[in-house]
Amino acid sequence: MKKYVSLTFAALLLSLALSGCGSNNVPQTPPSVQTDDGEQQNASKEPQIGLQQFSTEDFQGNAITQDILADYDLTMVNIWATWCGYCIEEMPELQKLSESLPENVNLITICTDAEQNKDLAEKILEQSNATFLTLMGSSSLEEGLTRYVTGFPSTVFVDKEGNLVGQGISGVPAQGADIAPAYLKLIEDCLASMKE
Repeated sequence: MKKYVSLTFAALLLSLALSGCGSNNVPQTPPSVQTDDGEQQNASKEPQIGLQQFSTEDFQGNAITQDILADYDLTMVNIWATWCGYCIEEMPELQKLSESLPENVNLITICTDAEQNKDLAEKILEQSNATFLTLMGSSSLEEGLTRYVTGFPSTVFVDKEGNLVGQGISGVPAQGADIAPAYLKLIEDCLASMKE
């Protein structure tokens, strides 16, 4: 049984690696198995995908860790790059979304190429009037999350411990002014699934 579950997880990672921009394949929680004593346990020795442990900086040089998640039931994490046209186009809608989030929900973004293109990333955020927190990429963010991303933008949802919640998406969920409402619907779905 363990061999089957390990092979299933390996197939999941391979499909993530082969998927392209705009697909719905984004990181999901690895499969778990029930142990003899009834406990759920991660089926592989691979690290759990998510934001359970990370350290990085924001664009002002402030140290940021997974502690930023603790005050919210749910955090939407949008992963983008400065060379991605769709990422740039959706930034103003992300700002609109951030202004209409429920109190128990937060929005952060991770710019995966900010270390190389910080000036450009800052310009993109400034032109979008972005007030949400944007993180620089880091080795710990890559280890836990961004290395599994195969399309930009990608969005995942995490709980206050950094565990993935619900379905993430790769690509933009709608067009134009429908982007913010589409993300809000995904947030509502995630919050509902957390109550089940």
